[in-house]
Amino acid sequence: MSNILTKISALPGAVKGILFFVLITRLTYFMVWPFIAIILSTEYSLSPSQVGVMMTVSAYLSFIVGIYGGALSDIYERRTIIILGCVIAVIAYGTLGVAKDPITFSVGLVLVGISYFFIDAPSKAISSDLLEESELREFSLQARYFLVNVAAVLGPLIGLMAGLNAQRMTFFMTAVSYIPFAIYAMSLSVPCGSGRGQEGATMGIHQRLKLAMTHGPFMIALCSGFITFLLFAQIETTLPQYLHIADPQTAISLITVLFSTNAIVVIAVQPIAIQYLGGFSTSFKISVGASIFCFAYAMMYAIRPDSMLSWMAVAVLYSVSEAVLMPNVSVQLDKLAPKENRGAFLGVASMVVLGIYTGPFVGGVLLESFGKSTFLILSSMCLSVVVVQFLLNNRLSEKNSLEN
Repeated sequence: MSNILTKISALPGAVKGILFFVLITRLTYFMVWPFIAIILSTEYSLSPSQVGVMMTVSAYLSFIVGIYGGALSDIYERRTIIILGCVIAVIAYGTLGVAKDPITFSVGLVLVGISYFFIDAPSKAISSDLLEESELREFSLQARYFLVNVAAVLGPLIGLMAGLNAQRMTFFMTAVSYIPFAIYAMSLSVPCGSGRGQEGATMGIHQRLKLAMTHGPFMIALCSGFITFLLFAQIETTLPQYLHIADPQTAISLITVLFSTNAIVVIAVQPIAIQYLGGFSTSFKISVGASIFCFAYAMMYAIRPDSMLSWMAVAVLYSVSEAVLMPNVSVQLDKLAPKENRGAFLGVASMVVLGIYTGPFVGGVLLESFGKSTFLILSSMCLSVVVVQFLLNNRLSEKNSLEN
């Protein structure tokens, strides 16, 4: 614990400030976002499939625009893009708050996604720009993931206690939370990205994005991250559907226990993982996390749907896996991003979240086609992450050999 406190104190003020506002904005976000589907179905009488299509299409549309946020932060000041992202967020959540029809609501969803991408990549890039030491950079990304998890746990609870869940007022609260973030970003005194150099100044946005998308090791790591996010999406979508189909009587209580266990274990285990796995390579940590997840999915296939203790044990397993695996996906992509085009690379790295948006569709098709055997297929997919990490290590070894 003392080691973690030492690292926190070593973080620059700008990094601490960004982490604080990440916590605040995500806290208000999670007060309402888990209940978006309820709002869409109750206020607009949309079917589950219509809700799914609306949210998935909105996510992909926002990514198409949002991917430019990181590249723009390499040309202009990163804080400028963050401020723009905050302004878009205020407009986006305000739109959700006043929307009277599904089309307007969809526009709000797209703007929410764009604002996320415009804030996420540049703010991560600022932290990496200010932290030359690899260990501190990794710690800042781990801390970011930890705070988002804290927000994911506390946000819905605060909303529930305040009676804000599924109410439009929460959207306006979320919008307001981005205003102090924008004001803080204005006060940041940090350099822009590669625009500082002559070569970087002449490189266009599309050139930067192409550079990222043709970077072999980076794209291999991105593939690994996409699969990882797709697999974890099944915990929130496919698993609850399976439990409800298998035993509708106990499904709700069991799902509640699993989600609560997941939140508690992740928050408890991540600081321990940071402390004791710090000396191992990022690739090794990802492989360990994926292997644990593989075992968890295999157990899901083996146990009975009504065995509460067995499912709690599985929840502990996949939660430990999440605490080890998920933050290190971001760490690995950050390490592979060259300093001179870090914003563009981290913008492309945001593509991993498309795994979350694609996950429900993939899981639904698998569950409908293979039933319980879906968990064995998902278990095998976890091993593919280990294989991809092996290929990445070989690629990096070959590259280092050629350079030497």
